[in-house]
Amino acid sequence: MSYNRNKCTHCTLCEKTCPVNAITVSRKDKNWSIDHNICVRCTHCVAKCPKKLFF
Repeated sequence: MSYNRNKCTHCTLCEKTCPVNAITVSRKDKNWSIDHNICVRCTHCVAKCPKKLFF
């Protein structure tokens, strides 16, 4: 999975949707990260992202 960080609005929808809590979003710091060691690649974050950040 690839992503475009520049499009992110830090809405937290991906973080809330992730079933294994692999995504952390900080609205304050305008930053987010994915822990690829626990990500199960279910693509729920892809479906929820309003900016279609993931591809």
